[in-house]
Amino acid sequence: MKRFKSPKLQEVVLKEAISSGAISKAAEPIIRYLKKKTGTEFFAYPDIEKFSGETSGYGLRLFSTDGKRSVRFNFTSASPDLYSVTGVSVWKGSKQLNVSFEKQTSFVQVLPVVADLFDKGSTKSTVYSTPANVKMAELLEDADIVSLEEDVVESGDMVDGIIDMLSQPGFSKSKVYNAYRSPGYKVINALVAEYPDVITKQGTKYVFDGSESDIQAMKNNKERIMKTAGITAGTVTAVSSPEKIAPDADTVRVEENWERIAFEQQLKDLRNLIRLVLGGASNGLFVAGRGGIGKTWNVEEELKEAGLSDGNGYHSTPAGVSTAGLYNLLFRYQHDLLVFDDSDDVFGSQTSRNLLKNATDTKPKRKLGWTKRSKSHLTDDEIDEEYGSQWKDDSEAGQKTRDEMYNADVAAKIFYFTGKIIFISNLPMDKLDPDGALRTRGFLINIDPTDEEVYDLMEKIAPNMQLEEGLYLSKEERLYVVKLLREGKSAQTANFRKLKRGLNMLAGAHVAGVTISDSELEAMIGRYA
Repeated sequence: MKRFKSPKLQEVVLKEAISSGAISKAAEPIIRYLKKKTGTEFFAYPDIEKFSGETSGYGLRLFSTDGKRSVRFNFTSASPDLYSVTGVSVWKGSKQLNVSFEKQTSFVQVLPVVADLFDKGSTKSTVYSTPANVKMAELLEDADIVSLEEDVVESGDMVDGIIDMLSQPGFSKSKVYNAYRSPGYKVINALVAEYPDVITKQGTKYVFDGSESDIQAMKNNKERIMKTAGITAGTVTAVSSPEKIAPDADTVRVEENWERIAFEQQLKDLRNLIRLVLGGASNGLFVAGRGGIGKTWNVEEELKEAGLSDGNGYHSTPAGVSTAGLYNLLFRYQHDLLVFDDSDDVFGSQTSRNLLKNATDTKPKRKLGWTKRSKSHLTDDEIDEEYGSQWKDDSEAGQKTRDEMYNADVAAKIFYFTGKIIFISNLPMDKLDPDGALRTRGFLINIDPTDEEVYDLMEKIAPNMQLEEGLYLSKEERLYVVKLLREGKSAQTANFRKLKRGLNMLAGAHVAGVTISDSELEAMIGRYA
């Protein structure tokens, strides 16, 4: 009789309704619980997933920061509440396990199942029972601690075990409790209700008066017994084919009503998504948002922290890229990470958009081809004859050959792209991904701060911002520039490029020995920074 002992869920405070504005709040206690039980940090992807495949619906998705694990809580509606979980999906590496529950249940009840799957990772079909009647505190400043003390067990094994115990001498409820805790009580009561002719209660003990055939009949009737016991059962199955993730009208409506994610949290999410791409969780990341708010800097810093640099671990691309140029770049770096920045012209061509869609698809190897007639795009045999067969290799020799071909403006008619793409865009999300096709392939995040959030972050980073060579400002002077920017009347939206120009203007005035009044400096920053 195999039992899965669930740990207690401590300090979990959850809001009853996961309206669009409460998603991040609902995720916080779940993230704390998973960190405690798995030792891994998780973060919530700021989007509601609409998925289809072996199962379909909507989900709240969490990713581990090491890129090796993911979990999604599944619902039938794009506007669920905390008691409407229909199942969970767990990813460990490339392996996906789905748990489908026979009826809707709560987050608190299913969390031990998630922790158990991360720990055990079994791909065999398993039936879980989730603990019933777990109380959930509303989201209040002084909300009580919610503790989960009941066990998660394999329901089928539990029913079989109790039936076997029932037929043994000296059977009592205490023995059931010691073995299965309170879910076992529910099974005993269900057995008595279903089979009153062969099970009688005498004090604290139960007497079985049936035969071996009655025992077998009970075991064959497990589903009905669990239903009578009020146990929510879930079946675990391994997923054989990848899901499709796509937005629809309901998802869009939810997105429009989100409670905004704070700017610093957006940047933190961006960093985490980069880690996921590097860890193999996705083949693409598309970053939307206006210029000058730190998108490129954060991407480059995260890549630097991962030990990568331009030309050594990833390759940044030219600003203006034609469709043919894009194809040739994908060929040249077919096994590598490509970072596109200031390349929004790509989205003016449907052919270029289609290339990016194919290159960031979820498959490990993505087939790309150049269908137009061209003397610069050769068959495999033609390339082998002129350059050698190593051009396909993920090796130094293979890269050298592809570099040579790129410099000669030559590429293959057909090749397999196994690399990854990070695309940084100044376009808003609806222009970057108007048909929702990109987000079904890779991650898409919208960096969309308010001006006040940008100014708040400026105050934190200004003291350490690097100035042009030979220039210096004190911390007080740097914060003074931020104050002028915040209170100024510039037509530009707040951005970090503006901050750097403002700092350099004041520092340059010092070096030049120019005395500038507050009003003059404010006017200059407003006009020129």
